[in-house]
Amino acid sequence: MVGKQVLAYKKFTIPQTISPVFFFHGEDDYLKKIAIEELQETVLTPQDFDFNFNKFDAEEVNFSKVLETVSAFPVFAEKRMVIVSNIERFDQKSKKQIQDYSKKPFDTTCLVLAASGKIDKTKAFYKNLLKNSTNFDFRKLYDNEIPDWVVNYVRSRGKKINVSNAGILATYVGSSIRDLVNEVEKLLIFDKSKDEISKEDIEKVTANSKNFDVFALRNAVGRKDLKKSFEILNNIFEQDNKAGILIVIQLYSLFTNLWKLHSREIASKPTYEIARQRILDTPVEFFVKELIQMSRLYSTDEIENVFAILLKLDLEFKSIQTSQKLLLETAFVKIITGVS
Repeated sequence: MVGKQVLAYKKFTIPQTISPVFFFHGEDDYLKKIAIEELQETVLTPQDFDFNFNKFDAEEVNFSKVLETVSAFPVFAEKRMVIVSNIERFDQKSKKQIQDYSKKPFDTTCLVLAASGKIDKTKAFYKNLLKNSTNFDFRKLYDNEIPDWVVNYVRSRGKKINVSNAGILATYVGSSIRDLVNEVEKLLIFDKSKDEISKEDIEKVTANSKNFDVFALRNAVGRKDLKKSFEILNNIFEQDNKAGILIVIQLYSLFTNLWKLHSREIASKPTYEIARQRILDTPVEFFVKELIQMSRLYSTDEIENVFAILLKLDLEFKSIQTSQKLLLETAFVKIITGVS
């Protein structure tokens, strides 16, 4: 099961003795959801599920209603399972009831309390709940943790990927665990005969997504390849005729990197050090090398001019009715050829 493999790396392990109160919090709602599903499979058999599983949302009920269900004995099963989401939305009365219940819970019920997002651990409600529950913090991974996470996840699926290629995948896909899992699963299906996911596999599989196209467009502009830039732009606008803002954001990010690389202090550093220190918007040495090559194609005066062009583009997208694609084509000619 995907959830178990993801959670193994997130250090989520179900205790041998099921706790009567679990508290899940943190910003990664996807991993939280998968953790709850895994716990659910452990606590209840398929036969137990119909009569012994209940789910509530704190936006719709108070905890008094939840207590009625929590206090009921399981039906032809060892345990009842009750899940309550968005507990941060409860009023003070409900939060007080949760605090009281967590001190003396029913052993025949597994109560899962889930908060959305990051919690303030200095608040009395959360302090008490953390003290009287089995709890897990599903925080978002930091950018520099993602390549290692991908390596571990791919290994858990019986395949291999090196850290560099994992970083390339993360740069294309982003930091969302949900998106990374989906992309890895596609890569695993792509060529089942191979033991290791390669850079070529990533480019072939991910090239169908709009986000990859935008990334490829950014690189084409960075390499001053006008023909390729126009080809990719056409592909993007066949999928989405309002993609202009996303393209401008990516180009601004690219030229900010190139501007930084014109700094004597940064330019003197080895590529692995630039990657390690995350001076640019990528921790992958392969991409740092590409950015260094691009920086040699644009002078500081040209980069300043690009920033002015991008600012004008952003204003035009918001104020005039001209096609975004046409405006971008005009901008690309100015950026790449230097023609005003």
